[in-house]
Amino acid sequence: MPTAPPNAAGIELFYETFGEPDGEPLLFVMGLGAQGHVWDEEMLLAFVDRGFFAIRFDNRDVGLSTKPEGIDAGAVTAGILSAFGGEKVEAPYVLADLATDAVSLLDHLGIESAHLVGASMGGMIVQQMVIDHPARVRSVTSIMSTTGDRDVGQPDPSVAALLLQPPAADRDAAIESSVSVGRAISSPAHFDEDAARRRAEVSYDRCFYPEGVSHQLLAILASPSRSEAPLRSGARFIASIATMAAS
Repeated sequence: MPTAPPNAAGIELFYETFGEPDGEPLLFVMGLGAQGHVWDEEMLLAFVDRGFFAIRFDNRDVGLSTKPEGIDAGAVTAGILSAFGGEKVEAPYVLADLATDAVSLLDHLGIESAHLVGASMGGMIVQQMVIDHPARVRSVTSIMSTTGDRDVGQPDPSVAALLLQPPAADRDAAIESSVSVGRAISSPAHFDEDAARRRAEVSYDRCFYPEGVSHQLLAILASPSRSEAPLRSGARFIASIATMAAS
């Protein structure tokens, strides 16, 4: 099982690579509560065919990566509710820490800089990587994400309610909940329920850890806006995965 050794924060990240290490490094960063396998292998192999060395991994608190200990569940819940109420809150870790985790994986793989693709929370993480670690970034694709600015990119209240519902009591309920969330955040024209159900089944059987979702959600809410953060490098932003694949 490929797991990077503990980084400075004591986090071990499970990861998988596709293609040859001498290809263009391309790091995929997944979103809130989602495990790395959600990045479709067929899609990753399509990038490999175009000369990329693709990497997917589990963020801390999900999948097979480290689950930090000693986090008070009551304090996390209170923090989330306070943040949704407009208050400034603190968290055991924030998006900057998740960005540093991702950089530590690049260190482990001997990669000086990489193209970054992030979805949802993963999009926030790759934005933070540009801000904090600009020399490690070749290009950025931030998918269905936001800058953390409260004036833009806020979820519909009905979707927020799905994120705050109590953890499922069993496998069937967890899978149905995951499918419901997937339907709510997907394009109505392109949502594939069968594929969403398969991903949910794999995720549950691989690691069901709803506490991690709460921890990551608080990390998002406790992180400052990235709208005005200085970009201290010539990192090249691009609009879409297709543009990057063709470059």
